[in-house]
Amino acid sequence: MAELKEGPNEEHPEAKQAFLAALRATYSVQHAAAAASIHRATAYRWRAADEAFADAWDQALEGCKDRLEQSLFQRAVDGVEEPVFYKGKQCGSVRRYSDAAAIFLLKGGRPEKYRERAELTGPGGGPLRTESRVDGRVEMVDETAPRTAALLSLLERIGALPAVTCPSEEGGSDAHQPGGVSNPGRSTRCP
Repeated sequence: MAELKEGPNEEHPEAKQAFLAALRATYSVQHAAAAASIHRATAYRWRAADEAFADAWDQALEGCKDRLEQSLFQRAVDGVEEPVFYKGKQCGSVRRYSDAAAIFLLKGGRPEKYRERAELTGPGGGPLRTESRVDGRVEMVDETAPRTAALLSLLERIGALPAVTCPSEEGGSDAHQPGGVSNPGRSTRCP
């Protein structure tokens, strides 16, 4: 494909329009460039240099996305008629619906309800603060601290953890639960 030469006053409006029309139809920069008989790099240079062209490019892609959403909606709600064959001959048809299309549309249209992961934040988007009530006492656990350390500290203060000794520097004991049973899977925090 021959690349159009660009000079200071040469904007190639016909090629730009052909590119945009093909982009609206194909949703592919490569195919649109081929349809306009230009190189992809030329299209990207035009986009960088011409704000109106860049806006038209974005609008063309948005139009494609709208058509894709409509197609997904039709597959999810109206279904698609598919032929049924028996012994090599069509004997009927069946309407198939797309649950996957419905899921994508719901995730996009109502992300607050259907997204896969929700991020929880405290007031003003800050960190969460949780309150723990044990034996009538109220303790605040700051979620910005390492969760494990905060929970271990809280459990130790309320007596929910068994006593654990740390090895001394002079060759003291291993970490043990009461009764002398070793618990090698549990890490200890030594002073």
